[in-house]
Amino acid sequence: NMIYDDLESNTGRTNRPSIVKVSNFDTYSIFAIAYNINVEHMFPAVGIIKTVNVSNEGEIKFTGEMAYFDENIGHEPSIIHVSEDIFAITYCNEFNLGVLKTFRLFPNGDIEYTGSEFLFDDMECHEPSFIHVSEDIFAIAYRGPNDNGILKTIKIESNGTIFTIENILDFESSDCFYPNIWLHFRNYYIVSYSTGNPPYGAYS
Repeated sequence: NMIYDDLESNTGRTNRPSIVKVSNFDTYSIFAIAYNINVEHMFPAVGIIKTVNVSNEGEIKFTGEMAYFDENIGHEPSIIHVSEDIFAITYCNEFNLGVLKTFRLFPNGDIEYTGSEFLFDDMECHEPSFIHVSEDIFAIAYRGPNDNGILKTIKIESNGTIFTIENILDFESSDCFYPNIWLHFRNYYIVSYSTGNPPYGAYS
């Protein structure tokens, strides 16, 4: 295994890394990890993407490629594959607003920002969970401004261009912490989440 100890990140705020496979070769695969780090013992701040080389024997090596998906605050990221070399990241910014950005992650681990950014919630967003639905439609489940559970769908084209929200659903009117969305069967999806008081280390 390998630990990326960039800076201290144990501050009581969520530093949830998200990982996705970028490419697959005969003897190794390339993965991308999106996460945030703590700056000078403050709260988690800079949002980072790094790519790693994982051999078929489990050996892990840093490719040397790193990029910022947010140079201020990028907490609770969720990264998924869109199409070919396009990947998307949802996260909460310094104002706790929901942000979606797309990047090109190349088979060798190189990283390139597409320049496409979309604010999917301009009030408040926490703990977004991201999933591909069909073709260019994606869904984000997250905790909203009243600790309620919100589900939104967004269109992302194959070149990384992001389009407006298609639909919005409040799937939980009361407390909804750490939602996680999964495909069940065909067009049925399951969202799991915590209710009641937020667990230790959570914030609102």
